[in-house]
Amino acid sequence: MNEIVLVHGAWHGAWCWERLVPLLGNAGHCATTPTLTGSGDRAGELSQDVTLARHVDDIVATLDKADMHEVILVGHSYSGMVITAVADPCPYRFSRAGVRLLPLTLTDAGSNESTPATT
Repeated sequence: MNEIVLVHGAWHGAWCWERLVPLLGNAGHCATTPTLTGSGDRAGELSQDVTLARHVDDIVATLDKADMHEVILVGHSYSGMVITAVADPCPYRFSRAGVRLLPLTLTDAGSNESTPATT
């Protein structure tokens, strides 16, 4: 079993992982889906004090509170910056699989097909 922490992107909340969490559970994994301060069901906490550093603290606090080890940290879009920064203060919390970023996918207007973003 893997412990997986799924971190949503900007303008989302933990709800964006609702369809994935049961699939991971059925495969024998444990998924945690925290909501970043000022996002999703925590939108009321949005202020000028909400920064990237605050979001990093949110995820570190999630890992610490549950005393998670051997974690696979997954981020989507904006949270790629968050999960990358989380790896710095607590590298001992991550499995050999480590930190994974789900790339942004762009969709052409009027199309049902998506293509990976290019840099």
